[in-house]
Amino acid sequence: MPLSYIPNSGQNLPQTRDPIRNNFVDIDAGFSANHVELNSGADAGKHKFIQFPNQTVAGTIPTDPVTSATEIALYSKNGTVGTQLFLRPASSGTPVEFSYALKDPIGWTRLPSGVVMFWGTAEISGTNGAPTNRVTFAVGHPVVTIVGVNATIFSGEAGLKSRTVTVHDFDTNGFNAYAVSVGAATTSMIFYTAIGY
Repeated sequence: MPLSYIPNSGQNLPQTRDPIRNNFVDIDAGFSANHVELNSGADAGKHKFIQFPNQTVAGTIPTDPVTSATEIALYSKNGTVGTQLFLRPASSGTPVEFSYALKDPIGWTRLPSGVVMFWGTAEISGTNGAPTNRVTFAVGHPVVTIVGVNATIFSGEAGLKSRTVTVHDFDTNGFNAYAVSVGAATTSMIFYTAIGY
């Protein structure tokens, strides 16, 4: 819907009437693509939805929008997998991709603030605190919560009386978990969430 640049020098009203009217028709059609139409009462001009074409620069990697100290930018470009939403903080801060999530039993997602959340399961075992496999993720300042423990008791563990799970050794790459048992060795499945930035 290209607009006509009118009136031109030397044109009179009969010559420009129809092109001017067509300009208004095209403007209304373009505006109403994702807005309430202009002549539609109290909600006229409000967004019905928002579409974000990918940031593209011919022949180069798409650039992120520049933001001033008093604005942020919400936009789309190619991210972790396909087209994703990004938020760029004020003063052209570091862009944050926040619409992707690894939706697996062991997965992660990033919030618009830049905070990262991980979740998953891990099998831990040991007798009286022997360490097992480390739960790993990449997040600074982690806070970890064990949201459930499913104990699996194997044959030969009739002497097992009690079991606790200890989580410690936090750093930016994960944590260690131990199954502390009284009696024979035990294996437990822990369900965890970790959040940090």
